Amino acid sequence: MYQFILDETNRNNDDGETFFIVGGLIFDEAQAVAVHRDIEAIRVAHKFSGNDQLKFQTAARPDHLTHEEYTEAKSQVIKSLRKHQVKMVVVVGINAITQGSGRKRQTEFSLNILAQRYYWFLQNMGTHGIFLFDRDDQQIKHLQKMFSVGTGREPLKNRIVLFGSTYNQASHLSSAVDIALGGIRHCVNHSPAEERPAQVASTLFGDLYPLLLKDGNGLAQDRGFNVTPKNPHNPHYRELYDALNLKIGRLRPLPPESLVV
Repeated sequence: MYQFILDETNRNNDDGETFFIVGGLIFDEAQAVAVHRDIEAIRVAHKFSGNDQLKFQTAARPDHLTHEEYTEAKSQVIKSLRKHQVKMVVVVGINAITQGSGRKRQTEFSLNILAQRYYWFLQNMGTHGIFLFDRDDQQIKHLQKMFSVGTGREPLKNRIVLFGSTYNQASHLSSAVDIALGGIRHCVNHSPAEERPAQVASTLFGDLYPLLLKDGNGLAQDRGFNVTPKNPHNPHYRELYDALNLKIGRLRPLPPESLVV
């Protein structure tokens, strides 16, 4: 039995970024327990209190930790994910499309893509799993629909036996998801013209790319790394994807593929 724990980044786009991310991490039972224990040990080593948050955003940093110490704690979480070979699946969307009610629809489209990728994964593994999205009251009915109706020809419930929600501070695994997705968010939104963000993005992408779910040929496009809309008719949105592809292509180590169509 697997669990796919999901979240959404920059939901309100307060930073004016070009892209938002919906996605998460896929754990089997052993991986979930191992990562949980690793994060508990990381929190103890860095003297986190029970209420202190371990998230990607520096704004969540507890007062007693320096920026460097908090960054190191996050780095250790990513190392744990790699050590235990946890899988990641993300959808990258364009914020300009999602203003107002459009954001709810784009999140639904993203969840549909993620559920389908997860279904394929479970089918290939010959097993079943659960699908847990960070609490979003606007998506409760959609999660119900995904279970009862599905998103395609084959009912998702043939493999995904539960659609539900997670809650902030209710699991170390949610911290891992926040950190991994926050890293991808930085990679796709960083400015190549600014040296420091570009350096951070290269390091992060080198650490995170191995987590992305791959197909039988070892490629992440349309498996672990997805975009929505897939083929935008608006020339401006097409230009944004072209720029994203170029940006990712500059990161080191280079991914052995073009991630954006």
